[in-house]
Amino acid sequence: AWKGTETTQGENDADLGQQVEFRSIITVYPGTDNLIFHDQMCEGLTFTQADANNIAIQFTNTSGSLDKTLAVNSDYTVEFNAGGKVPHVSTDITGDCTFHIKFKDSLFEELQSTSTYTLTITYTATLNRNAAIGVEGNQNTSMISYGDKYHATPGSITKTRTYGFTGVKIDAVTKAGLSDTEFELRANNSGTPGDVIDLIDTGTTDATGAEIYRVATAEDRADSIDTTIPKENRPVILESFVTNDKGRFVINGLDASTYYLVETEAKDGYNKLKDPVAVTISYDSDTKTVVIKQGDQGTVSEVKIENGSGSLLPSTGGMGTTIFYIVGAVLLIGAVVLLITRKRMNAERN
Repeated sequence: AWKGTETTQGENDADLGQQVEFRSIITVYPGTDNLIFHDQMCEGLTFTQADANNIAIQFTNTSGSLDKTLAVNSDYTVEFNAGGKVPHVSTDITGDCTFHIKFKDSLFEELQSTSTYTLTITYTATLNRNAAIGVEGNQNTSMISYGDKYHATPGSITKTRTYGFTGVKIDAVTKAGLSDTEFELRANNSGTPGDVIDLIDTGTTDATGAEIYRVATAEDRADSIDTTIPKENRPVILESFVTNDKGRFVINGLDASTYYLVETEAKDGYNKLKDPVAVTISYDSDTKTVVIKQGDQGTVSEVKIENGSGSLLPSTGGMGTTIFYIVGAVLLIGAVVLLITRKRMNAERN
């Protein structure tokens, strides 16, 4: 971080495991030297060697006479340590960095004062399973140091948010929580297997007793089949989950979007829901709050899913009795026809 006032310049949303793109624009003036781009990511963001290799930098000016894609090693170098942070020499920056980009002074030797020059840096990182959930967001801070004393600009902050919601399965009459109800969480309502969102049971509960699940990441999938990890320590990928004795659950690590809870198996003695329950997650930048909506009900504090008890089979006096009446009517009509036929036959004989 910079020793001074930092400003938040950008905000975005993502699922756990999703790749996030960042873009920084630097204005460069004639006489610039020792220019270094610094980036500090929080523990909820993962920057890998592949991300470092895929950094893209465009050098342009307002007159249009310059539009150059910079080449690594020729125009700049990237300092990145996959095993830890990268130290720096600027006294204006506290803490080590995730990576640095050092620009060659030769890039700026022929800049003209009559034009404005910009460097546009594009790079990626992945929102990982350690990401903070909710309004706080996961912070990425970028800065520039320059000159002989490596003075630094104020930090420019981007926040990547991921969200969660609380659900509860209840009896439609008593409002008591229902256990042993199985759900899938789907990304859309098309009904195809690819819609199902894989989850991880964190093995923890919140203050209300809700079981906490989160979106599974590529890292989880790799660990789940890694034989070097003891079996009991490997994450288990879930395509569905079952409500606990309180009927309560939390699902974390979701992007701002609409999701569908599909009941795949009801608790014994209860009817399974016919329709998915739509849950929409959004962020209100004015009130700085996470907004959860359930179907057409509007904003809710938690998603309440009601189930009625009873049987879906016909009750006494239903279909069976109707069939009896129909059969009985047919037999009665048959008897009348038979009686009329016999009377006609007797009349003809006489």
